[in-house]
Amino acid sequence: VADRIAVMYAGRIVEEGAAATLLRAPRHPYTLALLKSRASGALAKGTRLETIAGSPPDLTALPTGCAFADRCRMVQDACKTTRPEISWLAASHSVRCHRVADTAA
Repeated sequence: VADRIAVMYAGRIVEEGAAATLLRAPRHPYTLALLKSRASGALAKGTRLETIAGSPPDLTALPTGCAFADRCRMVQDACKTTRPEISWLAASHSVRCHRVADTAA
């Protein structure tokens, strides 16, 4: 069992922290989408899993900004032009997202 998790998208770490923190309070839109797309004990019979629209980027030609921007439900102009810097939410929880303030629970 892992104590820490690093969530990667297109070869880049987008969120990292204690396993409990990432499972209970994820902050990157990709981490949120991954967790919504998994089956859980609470999934009602006949309920469809959520999917992440679009396709992953070409790893040989990554976009200038956030690699997840074309698939993100929270995308804004800065996401497509500027690679997000690391934001420390706690001593052991970091995320790279321009919209991190908007993902707080």
